[in-house]
Amino acid sequence: MPSFFSKRPKTPSPTPPSPDAVAGAAVSTAAPELEASASAATQDGKDENGKVDAMDHIKGAFQAVRDAEPSVQKYEGSKRRKALDKAGEAVESMQDKVETGKSVVELVKPAYDSDLMQPVKDGINKLVDSLPGLLKALNDVAQIHPFIGIAVGAFRVVVELDVKRRANDKKIGLLFVEMRDMMEALLQLRGIKDPESVGPDGQTIKARMEELIKQTAEDIKACANECDTYAKKKLLTKVIASSSWDDRLKTFVELFAKRRGAFVFALSIHVNVGVDDANKKLQEIDAKIDVLLAVFPRIVSPEQQELAALVEKKGGPRAVMGDNDALVELLRFRPTTALDQDKRSGGRDGVEQHNGHADGNDLVAVKHELFESPESAVKKNLEAFERKFDLQHKALMDNVEAVVSHAGDRVIQAVTAGPHDRIIDPDIHEIWKDMRWSGHVKARHFVLALRDYYRQQVKRKREASPSDNVKSRLADEDEWALEWINISRLQAIVEAFDDDASGFITVEEVNYFTTSRPKEWSLPHWLAYWAIGWQMTTTKYRDMIVNICAKMFAIRPHIHPANRTAVDKYLQTVWQKISTLTLSFVNTNQPDSLQDRFKSYVEAEEKRLREGLETV
Repeated sequence: MPSFFSKRPKTPSPTPPSPDAVAGAAVSTAAPELEASASAATQDGKDENGKVDAMDHIKGAFQAVRDAEPSVQKYEGSKRRKALDKAGEAVESMQDKVETGKSVVELVKPAYDSDLMQPVKDGINKLVDSLPGLLKALNDVAQIHPFIGIAVGAFRVVVELDVKRRANDKKIGLLFVEMRDMMEALLQLRGIKDPESVGPDGQTIKARMEELIKQTAEDIKACANECDTYAKKKLLTKVIASSSWDDRLKTFVELFAKRRGAFVFALSIHVNVGVDDANKKLQEIDAKIDVLLAVFPRIVSPEQQELAALVEKKGGPRAVMGDNDALVELLRFRPTTALDQDKRSGGRDGVEQHNGHADGNDLVAVKHELFESPESAVKKNLEAFERKFDLQHKALMDNVEAVVSHAGDRVIQAVTAGPHDRIIDPDIHEIWKDMRWSGHVKARHFVLALRDYYRQQVKRKREASPSDNVKSRLADEDEWALEWINISRLQAIVEAFDDDASGFITVEEVNYFTTSRPKEWSLPHWLAYWAIGWQMTTTKYRDMIVNICAKMFAIRPHIHPANRTAVDKYLQTVWQKISTLTLSFVNTNQPDSLQDRFKSYVEAEEKRLREGLETV
């Protein structure tokens, strides 16, 4: 299905402050300023002057709170008063951070540059590639030990939900490396063939680990919510409030390492592992975590490094927090890599090339993010995240259920004679066997062989006399589909099979394609859908989208002048992106009778997408 069906959560417009609230403005910005100064002190730590400046700023913040007290009295018990209380608590916590900032930085740099960190860096870079094999192995273990299924399921959901989308965020990547290593420890269960086997203390492995596994599933979900909240923050917020977020994210690094140690220890009781070997493994985990926790603040993206340097050029976090013009300019920041792409594509250099120009709303949003504590942000995000989590879990379950058995499907034995014996569909099995293909075949050759096979089936039926009683793999009601399984539609069919665009089709890709078709459809019917039906369906959606946009442009002259600027900004942004999609698509016009052949599948997919969107 096309990707235009994403749904964005409704965000209320910020309410302008009342005149009474102006008196508390100094207090409202105190907390982010203090957080910024502490972050700067932690990162700089160059000399005692930085410490003195930070302490002066802290004292100034205390004075701001005291000066604002008369204006706040009438808000006793209100949300604003509670926010002031939290600001005071934040001020007190900053003093300790300033004192320890210099020593932390001095320890971090050599640890980050050491050889000990190289495996960590490699682990982050290779994280996504390492996950499919691990997930498959964990699923196999869960077949023998079902009690780990709840943790494996949660891990699979967050991998699909977060890891592949946040691959460029090194901090989140490191969290998932530790999560992966923790789950990898469960593979030792492969050495325990009997789930009811009893350890030396008379306890089964299930009884020993079940509660720990349940807690692990909850911890994985909590970590994913934390990462989701952090990923939504503006880049400027991540730079200025880095210390606060680092403290929270590091707790999961430590948690997963300790949980991994707990798994190793529990499994060592049931697996033939010596006490000394188990203790050595635990010591290695502890040593690695000490390094990770020390270097965590320095594991940032090049974009964050660039922006942090710009913040320093403008006087540091403390200075920019009180300078709205500087904040707006920093919000327009674009990394060097993006600017290089603009140059290659003919774009203009400079921050002005930023697609979404920073305005008053952006400034309000970033100030809100800087003032809001990470704890509060994570709590607010939980409800939305749980909906996404449940939706992704349902999608994974739907994918499993979509791999249905069809009448005539072959039963695959554990031990097979060749690659063709691993193919489920009988038609493709026969083709693969006759062509003597190995585990993969060139996509073009495969589709042409498939076309020739069905044409021969039709020819045999037509040339045979009624008395011959010739059996054909192609039903009479499916002969219409052969019109679309031809050379002109070859590329569309190839793309349907060849998921990774490698130019080759594997046995696994064949089985996935054939088992994912609707239960009542034959293989030729399914091939015809991807040859022409998909294009017809997408043409219909494209026309609907263009018509909606045309209506929006048509009513523009009737919009109140006060709202027209906002409407123009919206249309300018949306239309450019939509037209890029719609104009690049090659439409097709076919009779309605052909569309009716695919209607049941299209409606089922629309229903599935609608239910998913309503869940978010």
